[in-house]
Amino acid sequence: MRYLPKKDANEFIKEYTQIQSNSQMVERRKELEHKIERNLTLIGAVAIEDKLQDEVAEVLSQFKHAGIKINMLTGDKLQTAINIGKACKIIEEETII
Repeated sequence: MRYLPKKDANEFIKEYTQIQSNSQMVERRKELEHKIERNLTLIGAVAIEDKLQDEVAEVLSQFKHAGIKINMLTGDKLQTAINIGKACKIIEEETII
């Protein structure tokens, strides 16, 4: 999320709408998208999955090292939860549990 004054939001919407359908303006559209996606604050994310997808462990590890807090809720047995936590790098291998 990011607070965007109404004036700025309206200007963005107007310009983006004008160039969205113009195939000649692909680079300008990308510039606008990158401009609007700066200085964002992650306010929450939810995932429900029974299978660990490709690159999940790497992404979660990067989140953790970036200081993003991660919680894992599970109905699994403790040892299963620990193994999953280690597999997706929420729990470091050297962590004492």
